[in-house]
Amino acid sequence: MAELEFPAATAALPAAAVHYARHGLRVFPCVPKHKRPMTENGFKDATTSVGVDAPIAVKRPVVG
Repeated sequence: MAELEFPAATAALPAAAVHYARHGLRVFPCVPKHKRPMTENGFKDATTSVGVDAPIAVKRPVVG
């Protein structure tokens, strides 16, 4: 596996989530100011599909 470069510390969470998803790491939206998943199935809804989830990532904080 190739080494993954991390986004700058000042990168917005949605941009970081898209970056990680494009590199094969699964991401999911979290409740603002919490680490609790915002989705019905919790971390099991994590995905690398940024084409579908990019609009969600822009609207809600994402942790991956």
